[in-house]
Order: sequence, then C-alpha cells, then structure tokens
Amino acid sequence: APDADATGMLVGLCGDALIEPFWPEGLGIARGFFAALDLVSAAKVWAEEGNDGQAAESHFESAFSQLKSLAAKTRTQVLRPDERAYGLDPATRYRFSGGSAAFRGRQRANSVPAASRRS
Repeated sequence: APDADATGMLVGLCGDALIEPFWPEGLGIARGFFAALDLVSAAKVWAEEGNDGQAAESHFESAFSQLKSLAAKTRTQVLRPDERAYGLDPATRYRFSGGSAAFRGRQRANSVPAASRRS
C-alpha cells in the first residue's frame, strides 16, 4: 500500500541539447531558455495539481512539441511576435497551432503579478 505521507519529486531535463540543435541557425540559446521555462511551467502545474505527474508531463510535452518545431524557417509560425510579453506560461511564447489538449480550457496566469509587469 502506498505511504500516505510519501512525497513525490518531479525530475525533468531541459536545455537545447534535448533537440540536437543545428548551430548555424543561432537558436541554441533561445531553445535552452525556452526549454528551461517550459520545465519550470510544468513544475508549477505539478505543484498546483497536487503533484499530478501526468498533468505536468502533458503540459511539458505540449510545449516541447512546439519547441521541437522551432527553426529559422518556422520561427514566425511557432513563436508569438511580441517577445516582451513572453512569460513562464508557454502560451505566452508559442502559438500552439492545432490546439493542444493540455492547454484547452485551462486559463494559466502569467507568472509575473500585474503590478510588476512593464508596459
């Protein structure tokens, strides 16, 4: 029987090495930062959903699928144009073409409180 007092631990990988980057495109650092933000966002979902590993994995996979498709030629199709609006929530960075079950019907708050945001 599972221990009622047991706590879980979320473990994940992030960084541009997850994607086998093609260095001449100059996207390595962007992919690294986006992957780190995506993992932190998944950790936030994990904590908010009561340590639900499946919810966190689904959230990360949805963002990671967009990150994998990011290339010099696809940048405008994958990323949102307003870089100043990018936040912890992957929906602030990726367009999520085709819609994702992990994000449908879920309103995610920006990680920065409204009073702290710069216009």
